Amino acid sequence: MSAPRDEDRDPPLGDHCRISVRDDVIACDLGDEGVILDLTSGTYYGLDAVGRTVWEAIGSETTLGELCATLRRLYEVDEETCRRDVQALLRDLQAAGLVSVEEPSPRDEGA
Repeated sequence: MSAPRDEDRDPPLGDHCRISVRDDVIACDLGDEGVILDLTSGTYYGLDAVGRTVWEAIGSETTLGELCATLRRLYEVDEETCRRDVQALLRDLQAAGLVSVEEPSPRDEGA
């Protein structure tokens, strides 16, 4: 029996969760790709073109719903695949300490 994958264990992120880049993280473009540097640890991370698009959207603080809508306009991808892949990337970025993902309080969701 195989161990459950992270996406099987973690509850899905809601459309209104806020995603933002940590203050001590910087990024730059290298052609079609991107590089992220965690200034605290000195660790570099590479992003492909789609990852760079996601990172740019996160840089302006966004929600999961807004991010998926942007990606679906730019790339030929169905909603389910987009949401699954973006959530996996966000979980990886969050686990690396590069972004914060915050679910809105019930009071905020009604606004």
